[in-house]
Amino acid sequence: MKVLITGFEPFGSWQRNPSGETARSLDGITIASPANLSPITITGIVLPVSYQHVTRPLLTAIDELQPDVVLSLGQATTDWIRVERVAVNHCEGSDNDGFDPQGKAIIQGGPETYYSLLPVDEIVQSLSHDNFNVQTSDSAGTYLCNYIMYTVLHHIALHQLKIRAGFIHAAPLRQEDADTSGGKGMDLKEWIEFTTKIVEVLDKEKPAQ
Repeated sequence: MKVLITGFEPFGSWQRNPSGETARSLDGITIASPANLSPITITGIVLPVSYQHVTRPLLTAIDELQPDVVLSLGQATTDWIRVERVAVNHCEGSDNDGFDPQGKAIIQGGPETYYSLLPVDEIVQSLSHDNFNVQTSDSAGTYLCNYIMYTVLHHIALHQLKIRAGFIHAAPLRQEDADTSGGKGMDLKEWIEFTTKIVEVLDKEKPAQ
């Protein structure tokens, strides 16, 4: 199974972004399949927090790698893991370039929503079993996280690709968030652990060919 993991560069006042660091840490890793299938190979990329510059590297990576799974990660302000169900055709909020689309559609004339192609409930159940603080979420927001979730799912639908894709939000790094939440964030090690666990769940839940 080939997996593309995406994360983001730091944004706003944050000095680090664990989603990008996780993607970078897992890039090039091969994991033995827990389902005794072919090995799991991971490619990780770090995306710019830019509406105008994020689409090209994202879709280029998908088209060149032709992965079985696109697992996108993003930092949230919560102190738990959110497995997103829905992406909406709407974007707003200033990016690292200072650009704000002010509520414009991501894809003009595109569907209002796309639903995750990942087994959301199975992921939540598995992470809960391993004592991660996790829950489902019906809103990926309207910022870059939602933007790329919608963009990836639209690309898959438009080209009828056999790719499972979805988005996961999780807490800021504990060291970064100490002043605002009493250090209730997550360590990078925890980010890498839950991401690897999700990949293993997806391997077990691999659909029949």
